[in-house]
Amino acid sequence: MAIGLIRAGHDVRYVTSASWGDAGLVDQVASSPILQPLSRRIGLDKRALPRGLPDSAVVRRATLFEALTQVATRVHRPWDKPFFELRNRVFARQLSRLIRRSGGVDLVIAQSTSAAVIFAACTPAQVKVLSYPIAHHAWTARKIAEEARINPGWKEFLQGGNLSQSELRRLNDEVSEADYVLVPSNFVKNTFIAEGVAPEKLLVANLGADLSALFGQLRTAPESAESRRRPRAPGLNVLFAGQLTQRKGISYLLDAFQMAALPGSELTLIGKPMAGIVDKIQVYPNVKVLPSLRRSELGDEYRRADVLVLPSLSEGFPLVAIEAMACGTACIVSEFTFADDVITDGVNGFVVPAQDTEALSAVLVELARDELALAALGRRAQIRAGSFTWDEYHARVSAILSPLIRTKARA
Repeated sequence: MAIGLIRAGHDVRYVTSASWGDAGLVDQVASSPILQPLSRRIGLDKRALPRGLPDSAVVRRATLFEALTQVATRVHRPWDKPFFELRNRVFARQLSRLIRRSGGVDLVIAQSTSAAVIFAACTPAQVKVLSYPIAHHAWTARKIAEEARINPGWKEFLQGGNLSQSELRRLNDEVSEADYVLVPSNFVKNTFIAEGVAPEKLLVANLGADLSALFGQLRTAPESAESRRRPRAPGLNVLFAGQLTQRKGISYLLDAFQMAALPGSELTLIGKPMAGIVDKIQVYPNVKVLPSLRRSELGDEYRRADVLVLPSLSEGFPLVAIEAMACGTACIVSEFTFADDVITDGVNGFVVPAQDTEALSAVLVELARDELALAALGRRAQIRAGSFTWDEYHARVSAILSPLIRTKARA
C-alpha cells in the first residue's frame, strides 16, 4: 500500500512492528550463521521491509522486542498470546502519539488487531482505513463452530474460531471506528456484509505476489506450462501448501484423494502443522508431509505438481494459489477463498464447495482422465496469474485510496 501511494505522488509515513531493514540489528541477528536455521524455521528471514520502499518513508521499524514476540508466537509457548497482545498495545500507543504530534495527516491506514487505539488518536478530519486481510472474525467463528459439529473427529485441529470476548470486542470496535475497511477479495467483502457492515464501507484490492523474483524463469510463453509436463507419469501429483490445520479443509482433501482412488497418484502436504495433526494425516496412504519451505524450494514443488488444492473453510487471498498458477499449475479452491476474483470455474481452475468431499474428488478424477485439458487449464492459469503482481497491486490500491485523500482534502 505504501509503495503504491508513494508512486501516486503522496507523502507516506510508514510505521511497522513486524518488519525491519536489511542492515538493521534484527536482520543481522536473524541472518547470523548460528541463528539462520532457526530464523528460517520460524519465519524471521521473511520479515525484511519490502523492496522499493524508500528509507525516507519509514518512520519506525520493528524492534528486537517485537522480533522476539514473533519468535514466541511461532514456537507456541504458554505466554505467546499475552506477549503478542502486549506488543500490539505498545505499538498502538506509540503510533497514537506519533499521529497526535504529526501535522497534515489526511489518511491513516491501520492493520487489524492493532487499529482501535490508533483510530482513537485520529481527528474527525482524518480518513480511517482498516486493513483486514481475512474473512470477518464473527463469520469465521461461526464457520469453525459449524465444522466442529459436523466433523468432530477433526475438531481439535481447528484454528481461528476461539476468540475471547475481549478480542471480539476489540475487533468489532476496529470495524465500527473505521471509515472504510480494505479487504483482499470479494469473498472477504461478502463475509463483512453478512455481519451487517454496509457495502459502501468496504473496499476490495486483490493482493499481488512476487512472481518476477520467484518465478521469473517461468514467465515466458504460456506453453511452458504444457511442455514441462510431457511426458507425464500415470496418476496425479496433488499438492497442498499452507498451515496444516482443519481450517484449511485438510480432512476433506485427504478423503477426496482417497475417494478418487487414482492409481499412481500422490498427495503432498507442505506447511507448518498443528500439534498432533501429522499423526492423523499419516494413516492415509500415498500422502507425504513436508515442512514449510523457502519460496525457491516451494517453486520446485509447484512445478512438480499437476494440481494445487486449497479447500479452505475461511481465507483472505491465498498467495500460494497465485504462485502455483504462475508456474502453470492448475488450482482447485473452495468458494471461501478468492474464487470469484481470480478463477473462472473450468476455464483457468476449479471452484468447489467447501466441506464437499464428493465434489472435490470428482474434479480430481476429471483432471486425471484428461491430460490435454489439464495442460490447457495450466496454461490459462499461468496467464491469469500475471494480473496479480505487486506492481498491479500498487496501481489497484492507489486507485482506491487516492480519491479518499482528495475528497477529504476538499471537505
